[in-house]
Amino acid sequence: NEYLLITEIKTVSQVSADQCSSRDSALKVVDTLSLKGITFVNYTEHLPHNDPAKKAAKELNDMISDMRKQYIDNPNVSTGYCKIKLANITKSSETIQRTIGAKPR
Repeated sequence: NEYLLITEIKTVSQVSADQCSSRDSALKVVDTLSLKGITFVNYTEHLPHNDPAKKAAKELNDMISDMRKQYIDNPNVSTGYCKIKLANITKSSETIQRTIGAKPR
């Protein structure tokens, strides 16, 4: 479900800052986030009455895709960039979690 997917994205981004010092390790984290982000988009895109989640999923996935592109295009991504992007992904994920969690069940 949506809540599980966004929780997985948040968790990966939360626990991975220590991987930022190694390009190879950071790229593995980004690849994992990319897969989860695309899955989140795919899950939300055809559900009826789900436009806010669909929009949030796309925006979060765009953020993850930008990070991945930076790692693909640039062999010298800084540790600081990685940590900031992961923190931003965590914060966005938390906002989305709150929104999805507030939906009536």
